[in-house]
Amino acid sequence: MLYFNRLQAIVTAYFSKLQRPINPQKFIACIDGFRFFAIFTVCLLHLNNYYGRSINYDYYQGVKEINSCSWFINRCGLGVELFFAISGFVIALPFFMHYLEGTKRPSLKSYFMRRITRLEVPFLLSCLLIYIAYIVVSQLNFFNEIGHLLSTMTYTHVFFYGNWPPFNPVTWSLETEIQFYIIAPWLIRFLFMGNNNIVRYIKMLLLAAITLFLKSRHAEMQTLHLHFSILSFLHYFLVGFVIAELYIRRKEFLNKRHIIWDAIGIYCFYALFKYAWISNQTYFCISLLFLFICIFKGPFLNWICTRKFIYIVGGMCYTIYLLHYPLLHFTGKLTSSIHFFDSYYQNLMIQALLLLPLILIICSVFFILIEKPCMDKNWPQKLWILLKKIKQSNS
Repeated sequence: MLYFNRLQAIVTAYFSKLQRPINPQKFIACIDGFRFFAIFTVCLLHLNNYYGRSINYDYYQGVKEINSCSWFINRCGLGVELFFAISGFVIALPFFMHYLEGTKRPSLKSYFMRRITRLEVPFLLSCLLIYIAYIVVSQLNFFNEIGHLLSTMTYTHVFFYGNWPPFNPVTWSLETEIQFYIIAPWLIRFLFMGNNNIVRYIKMLLLAAITLFLKSRHAEMQTLHLHFSILSFLHYFLVGFVIAELYIRRKEFLNKRHIIWDAIGIYCFYALFKYAWISNQTYFCISLLFLFICIFKGPFLNWICTRKFIYIVGGMCYTIYLLHYPLLHFTGKLTSSIHFFDSYYQNLMIQALLLLPLILIICSVFFILIEKPCMDKNWPQKLWILLKKIKQSNS
């Protein structure tokens, strides 16, 4: 019993270190909870892809059979679009507060410096480590492939190569995110020019309509290397804009919960899978909008998203997103030969039970050592002071 208590205390203490730094007045737990479901679906998709390839199974088999396991799992890439909508909400919120509530205008210098100091160290370090591992495992020449590394580190790989990076394909979406971060302040300023609500809504609808059209022209956009650009994905971020305005102007509406919103939210989550692969993404965006509303208004959905484990892991999603794909390929070699059932999907769930906790543990170390310190906006100054003290002590 004493051993169990000590173990529980160690686990509790370690888990508490995974809580990202928050401002209690601004923290919205259900948003991090929503991030959990976004990263979980993405991890499940890539686990399916890796495991299917490792045992020579056609994981697209049955993908057209509606409501089959294959139909659901192969559409789990929709987690990326969830991330885009969440980013739209988070980035828009302080700017919308300024335009709608008259709060202090966000400083563009602080905005961009925050993006750099918060995101770049984990991103660049992960790129370098994963690239080195990729070169060693694939027995390639470091410098022959370095164009992939440099273009990935500068968020231009898709623009130059027309496809995702071979050593960590998931980083394509970060290129889209960066494009959004760059244009967001001016995009929001454009929306609020004239200070007329109707005009603003018309602008948002027109922008959504344009990018929905461009998204449907995938082949032409791919020829131009723009199929993964903000031009094809802006409508998902605009969903976050709508939620940001609701959160500011209709918070009492979002906070008034009723079980009917749980039913709507569960159906909308299902609808995301239904419309995920349809070229016209209008219904997908509508479903995403209502699902986003339902994580606030649905008692059950809100309860799930505000469980401590869920929102803490959701708060680690950036690290998990950066590392999960290569980690699946490295750790999966240890478990891919384990088969307990004749069914592929039953064995896939065994793989998930074995690998996803292991990947979470590895990611938690990277999060504590690398990403979490970067969440302190003053870390560059603190690092500089520390280096000066070290230099003085050695002189």
